[in-house]
Amino acid sequence: NFTTQQITKLFHKAYISFYLRPLYLIKDLISRKGFIFRRAIPRVIKMARSVIGR
Repeated sequence: NFTTQQITKLFHKAYISFYLRPLYLIKDLISRKGFIFRRAIPRVIKMARSVIGR
């Protein structure tokens, strides 16, 4: 069984790995004019810091 904290960290890692895929970022820049860079990347950075433990 996983603790709530372990599940949260696993979720954050999955979220980060999904949104930082190079092809996904390129398509975002082309089709949605950088929505991910403006909205999701700051959130991903915040999550990465919490996973790392800062």
